[in-house]
Amino acid sequence: DVLWYHDYLQAENSRAATAGTFKVSFGSPSHPHHEFDNPRGWRQWVGTLAVSRADLISAEPMDFSNTQSHRFEVNEEGTIHFSTLTRGDESSIDLELKNIQPSATLGIDLTSVREYGGGPPTFRQHQALPANSLTMQLQGPHGEPVEAHVPAPDYLDHVRVRRIVKNGTRDVKFEMEDVGSQQGDYYYIRVTLANDAIAWSSPIWVGGYKSR
Repeated sequence: DVLWYHDYLQAENSRAATAGTFKVSFGSPSHPHHEFDNPRGWRQWVGTLAVSRADLISAEPMDFSNTQSHRFEVNEEGTIHFSTLTRGDESSIDLELKNIQPSATLGIDLTSVREYGGGPPTFRQHQALPANSLTMQLQGPHGEPVEAHVPAPDYLDHVRVRRIVKNGTRDVKFEMEDVGSQQGDYYYIRVTLANDAIAWSSPIWVGGYKSR
């Protein structure tokens, strides 16, 4: 269970931006659908992305390193053709935009694909994922992130868009209190970096019953 979360990359919401860097992230959960099954396989995202009522200055993929599964091209009209993979994480594209109008949107067209890979499934076989078309606001009225759900058999995948701070702080501190009734548990920290790389700490046991 996630007990605490904070996004240090997200720009503070005060008003809608007229220029800046926006991160478009594709994500899919990977937990097993059945308690005795293997985790879900890879979800492939294949399609096009286009910005309306804003000027695209540049587009950069964050983790498109697998030349067999990843594709990233921007044509002369500014339409992005992409292919990427997720499995319990996100894969992102950074868009540098200017002249953003309040009604600016993203149009995303996804082609039909099929899950694959991972441990051999026993109860839930890899499923076909239908084509889908999304039109998303680039940002909320006060600059808030925007998220759209992409239904998949037995799961709910997502696409989210947020304005980011490129040169945010590298050193952070936080503290949290577990107010649950359980007397001790294993805790770990997971950090997702701006380029979608992920780091985990080792599980650390905290708490337990007091000495008698």
